[in-house]
Amino acid sequence: MPSVAKKGMSFRLIFNKGDRTSHWYLLLAGEVQLFLPGYYPGSESLPLCSLSAGSLFGELDIDRHCCSAVVTRQAEFVRISQRHFVNLYNVSFTKVTFFHLSQRMV
Repeated sequence: MPSVAKKGMSFRLIFNKGDRTSHWYLLLAGEVQLFLPGYYPGSESLPLCSLSAGSLFGELDIDRHCCSAVVTRQAEFVRISQRHFVNLYNVSFTKVTFFHLSQRMV
């Protein structure tokens, strides 16, 4: 599964609201803030939440990101292709399903 480990300095933008969703992210260390950018140029952004190590983000956006993400404390994260993540999830789901079906046959 192709993935890329990234290091981000503070205030590095990861993605913008409206960008196409192509990757999902697993935060290994540091802190990332999700926010809505200001509606008008020069207006303030609206913080949504701060994420810490172990957080998965970007996975709920199907086609385009609904918010922006920025590193707020030096971070390490894994960027996973959306396509590969879905394939991995489907394989895991299939294994669990077959396990439960096999238990019914006993």
